[in-house]
Order: sequence, then C-alpha cells, then structure tokens
Amino acid sequence: MADIQNWLDLVIVVLGIVVGFCLLMAARRVELMIEQRVGSEQVRTVLLQLNDAVFDAVGEIKQSVVDDLKESAADGKLTGDEARRVANSAKKKVLEYLPGEAVERLKDIFALDATGIDEMVERKIERAVASFKDSPKPTTNTEVHLNGQS
Repeated sequence: MADIQNWLDLVIVVLGIVVGFCLLMAARRVELMIEQRVGSEQVRTVLLQLNDAVFDAVGEIKQSVVDDLKESAADGKLTGDEARRVANSAKKKVLEYLPGEAVERLKDIFALDATGIDEMVERKIERAVASFKDSPKPTTNTEVHLNGQS
C-alpha cells in the first residue's frame, strides 16, 4: 500500500509540474500576443501621425504658396526651382508637425536614419500632392446654381 501511495504522490508532483509548465507557457503566449498588438497599434499610430502631418503640410503650402505662385506664372505652372523650394518647405512643415517621438519611432520601426526619414517624407508628400491634383475642385452653391444644377 505504501508503494501505491508513493507512486500517487509522485504522479501528483509530476502532474503539478506539467500543469504549472503549461500554464507558464500559456501565459508567455498571451504576453507575446499582447506585445504584438501593442506594437502594431504603435506602428499604426505613428503612421497615422505621419499621414496627418503630410496632408496638413501639403494643404497649407498649397493654399499659402503654390496657388499664389501658379496665379503669378504666365503658364500657370511652377518652375523646377519653385517646385523644389515648395517641396523643401513642405518637408520642413511635416517634420515640424510630427512629434519628436514619432520621428524616433519611425526610425526604430523601419530601421532608418535621418536621410531615410527624409526620403520617406518626400515620397509621402509626392503621393499627397498627386491626390490633391486628382481630387475634383469643390464647387460653391453659387456655381452649382449658376450652371443650372440646383
């Protein structure tokens, strides 16, 4: 009877160790899933901050600089030099609008240096400019009414 009791005690100890190990592994998996979700959310947040900064900067530069330059140009287009100056102004504005920790987070996430961040911002600006060009110009109620479309 003592042998059976010793075996039962041993089985209970081994089962306790196995169950404890399984619980520990399950807890670790949950921890990893939480870390991944938090990491994904941080990536999403910093990319949204970048997009917001780009569209705000491009919209502001377009309203305050580009429209005036185009109106004063004979052909209604920017020269290459003007386009470069406007692009540099937009890039500076984007980096002003972005919180400092967002720039550092972008560097960490994408393993970029300052030049890489500049190139990323330039590409985003180009896409924003293209989307501004592609979007139809809003019409006012007066324009709609005058065109007979009320």
